[in-house]
Order: sequence, then C-alpha cells, then structure tokens
Amino acid sequence: MATHPFKHPLVAFEPGQLHRLGEVFRQVWGSVEAEVGSSGADLQVARDRLAAIVLELGADRQLDDLQVSRTAARLFREEFLRTRQRSEMPGTDEHSS
Repeated sequence: MATHPFKHPLVAFEPGQLHRLGEVFRQVWGSVEAEVGSSGADLQVARDRLAAIVLELGADRQLDDLQVSRTAARLFREEFLRTRQRSEMPGTDEHSS
C-alpha cells in the first residue's frame, strides 16, 4: 500500500479551490524559498512538504486563504528549522536510524 504525504488522500477540491490553494502555495513559497537554499533534492522535498501542508489546511475548509497562508508558512518554517537544526547537530546523521 502506498503511503501519502497528505493525510486526506481522498479529498477532492473544486477547480476554484485548487487554483486558490495554488496561489497560496506560490505566495508562501516566495516567502520561504530563500530560507531553504538551492540544493536540488532538498529543494524538491521542501516544495513537496509545503504543498502537502497547504493541501492539508485547505482540505479542512475551516480557514480563509490568508489564514492558510500564514499557518502554512509558520508550520513549514517550524518543521524546516527543526529538521535543519537536527541535521546540523554534531554527531547527528539523519540517515542512521
């Protein structure tokens, strides 16, 4: 069975909702991209993770676009910084577990 980075794999979005979430993604990505760096694989992982966060928040349909944007940026930064700090700790190898 395939695993999904998205907790709601069976959620459907209307075209307008998907377009709005795409705009939210682009806006948030523009605000966090410089913090991520430019490593090809890491960059794609970061974009995928941000997309999953935006879709998760949008799937709940409880937040407006501004709230999705702010929450997605905060969650992404918290997760990204936590992951970066862990990988920069001396003697820490993320691949050894």
